[in-house]
Amino acid sequence: LATLSVGLARPDIGDAIGGNFTNSGFSGAVPSSALSTLPAGNVELRLYIHTPSKGWWYRATTVSAVQAPALAYPNDPVVFIAKPQQGMNITQRQVTNQITFSGVAYDRNSLQSVQNSLALLPPGIGQTTSGGCPGCLGATNRIYTQFSGAGVDYVTVWLDDRPKPTDVTFYNAGVPCPTCTQGVVILVNNKGFLNRADKPQGSIITDNEGQTTDNPNQFRFGGWVFSFNPMQLTPGQHTLNVTAHSTITGKTSPVASSTFNVIAFNQNQPIQP
Repeated sequence: LATLSVGLARPDIGDAIGGNFTNSGFSGAVPSSALSTLPAGNVELRLYIHTPSKGWWYRATTVSAVQAPALAYPNDPVVFIAKPQQGMNITQRQVTNQITFSGVAYDRNSLQSVQNSLALLPPGIGQTTSGGCPGCLGATNRIYTQFSGAGVDYVTVWLDDRPKPTDVTFYNAGVPCPTCTQGVVILVNNKGFLNRADKPQGSIITDNEGQTTDNPNQFRFGGWVFSFNPMQLTPGQHTLNVTAHSTITGKTSPVASSTFNVIAFNQNQPIQP
C-alpha cells in the first residue's frame, strides 16, 4: 500500500526509554488509489518494519474499509437554468420593479446507494433526500425539498463575480438577516433574493424519472427561482451563475451559467412582462 518514512523525532519516547530512541518515529500516507482495491468491510492491516540486525517483523491491526459508493448518476447533482436564456435582453423597467429567473436542480441518486459509504460523506449527508428547512423570515424556502425529495438541499445563485466566502447571510438587496443559516438563502452580491414564498418554485418541473425513483412526484418540487430589481444592475452584459448542493452525496454541481443583456431605462421603454 505504501512505504513509510522512519527516523522521525519522538522526544517523548526518548524521555521515556532513553535518548537512543529519540528518533524512533515513523510516518507516511496511503494513497486513496491504493485503498480503492480493498474489499469493503473489516480487513487486516499489517505494518512491516526492517532492521539491519534482525531483519523483518510486523504488527497487525483490524481496520474497516469503506468503499466509495457506486452511483447510478455519478455526475449529479444537476442544475440548469430555464430563464434567462443565453443572450436574452432584460429591460431595466419591469412590472413590480423585479424580474424572476428560474431553473431546476436535483440529484437522481438514491439514499440506498450511499448507505454503505456514510463514513466517507460529510456529517448529515446521506440521511435524507430533503432539505426540510423553512426559509429566512418566511420569505424564502429551500427549493421546496421539504415537500418532496429532489435530493438537493440548497442552491447558490450569484450574478457576475463569485461572492466572497462571508457574503452568504444577506437577503433582499443586502439587508442583514440574523436568522438566516448558510444554505437556506444565499443572496449573491446583495442584489436579489432566492426562492420567494410567493413564487411557484415547484411548478416549473414535472417528474420524468418515475421509472427510476418509483416516485412520480419526487422531482416535482425541484425548481428554484431568483428575483431581483434589474435597476440594480448597470446596463450591458451580465451573467447568472448557479450551483446545487446534494443532500445525498454532499457534492456540489458544476456552475451553470447564462449570460443576458440589461437594456438601459428610459421613460418611453415599455414595461417588460
